[in-house]
Amino acid sequence: MAKDKPLRSPALKWLFILGILTIFACALLRLIFIEVAVVGHNAMAPTLLASDELILWRTQDIALEDVVMCAHPQRPQDWVVGRVVALKGQSLRVTKTQCLQNDNSVGVCGSPTTLSFRDTSRNWEEKVQLKSESVTKPLPEQGYRTFIGVDARIELPKKAIAEGIFLVNDYRSHPNEDSRRFGSIDPASCRGKVIARLRPAPVEQPGIDLDYFAIVR
Repeated sequence: MAKDKPLRSPALKWLFILGILTIFACALLRLIFIEVAVVGHNAMAPTLLASDELILWRTQDIALEDVVMCAHPQRPQDWVVGRVVALKGQSLRVTKTQCLQNDNSVGVCGSPTTLSFRDTSRNWEEKVQLKSESVTKPLPEQGYRTFIGVDARIELPKKAIAEGIFLVNDYRSHPNEDSRRFGSIDPASCRGKVIARLRPAPVEQPGIDLDYFAIVR
């Protein structure tokens, strides 16, 4: 007497096909649209920390407040990470409350909180002011967070952006270069927009969220 053949579940078959398609879609995204990069310094703290692994979306479609990675305009072999605070044709200035403001914004800042930040990439520790800021939204908490040394001031005369995009570090008093030093950047030189933290730096920093797969804003 012949043995009955085992029944194969149609659901199991479709689950297998879905798994294969998912793997293929992820590989395609990784090949065409997505890139992984590692942060080399703390100039973008508290948003990004040295050794954070980031997910970049490859695009030159860049908007205000985006965090982008672009080629250094004077050293194309090097990459810079910064926040877009002004676009071509806009003027940028610093308000009395130490907020950045451009033509399209009210330059809002939240109330500062003082904390101690240890910059592991420089082996340096200092007291900083943590506050929220936005160059596009009416409420600072809808924007992004910044650092500045408690005794530091942002030095930026009112400046008209003739071309490209203007990038500034979120850690405003960090010595790492941004557009205040090297000027505007051509968006075509950008590798892409930082959309998420894939894996956080293996450190602990009070007042800073260090979550896996965290959206960057």
